[in-house]
Amino acid sequence: MKPKKDEKTSVQVIPKEGSYEAAVALFRSLGIEPAVCGVGSFSIEITVGRLEDLFGVRLRRRKDGLIECVHKDGSAGWEFPVESLGLEALGLVEAVSFSPIDFGPVDFMQ
Repeated sequence: MKPKKDEKTSVQVIPKEGSYEAAVALFRSLGIEPAVCGVGSFSIEITVGRLEDLFGVRLRRRKDGLIECVHKDGSAGWEFPVESLGLEALGLVEAVSFSPIDFGPVDFMQ
């Protein structure tokens, strides 16, 4: 099932070591305001349509409700092709991906 183009989603950006500020600036130059996510990474909130246009991919919703990236070669997964952002991004960004939420074990206190 295809998510709606105007549906918002969030992806995690992992900059290369020493490139955090430059990677943040890169996304700001694309009109995307990063949010602090964790040590050494940040997230961006973006519409499905903009994400597809930016990375040259299409997104689809899996049966479990999660959204995944479908690449031009037909393969699918959580990571986006960083090279779609241009040569500058290749030097600054290690990965851009969906991060399925994993709350870990829920019965550890029993």
